[in-house]
Amino acid sequence: MPSRQLCTFVLSVTLTLSLSTFVHGQTTYGSITGAVTDSSGATVVGAEVTLTNVGTSATRTQPSGPDGLFTFVNLVPGTYKVDVEKQGFKHFTRSDVIVQVNQSTTVNASLAVGQVSEIVEVLGETPQLQTDTSSLGEVVETRMANNLPLNGRNIYNLTTIVPSVVPQGNTIGTVVGKNPFDFANY
Repeated sequence: MPSRQLCTFVLSVTLTLSLSTFVHGQTTYGSITGAVTDSSGATVVGAEVTLTNVGTSATRTQPSGPDGLFTFVNLVPGTYKVDVEKQGFKHFTRSDVIVQVNQSTTVNASLAVGQVSEIVEVLGETPQLQTDTSSLGEVVETRMANNLPLNGRNIYNLTTIVPSVVPQGNTIGTVVGKNPFDFANY
């Protein structure tokens, strides 16, 4: 009998481990992507793109690719600064780039012809429009989560405070599309 229990245990562990490779969890990181172009719109190859985490002063540097694109992945959520340099062009800086959980932020750099000692600093905000994906996401701040009365501290109840979220048929609320006062349909 003990050998049968051992076989059952080994089989269940093997099955669990083999099925766990198909499970993909949510990520806690974000990313920054962008393109480096000149003032005419042509791609700039080999521009040095430096990413600086404003909170920790950690930096990452990479060149723009043959298509002028760059990507920084696995970034801890926070505020970043993007610097772009290329010989024969003015230095480009974009400050206050916000990276959020599981979001991709786009920062496109347009380099003007000039000396590297000249700096073009862009002070505008990075738009929140995600043109590279159709998914929607929202970050619920810690302060908001701590101050809200959550029934049983169920984190899924936080989705009801995000704009454009419609709770689907649950046992507490109404079924979507039904009139809550039309008792004939229940």
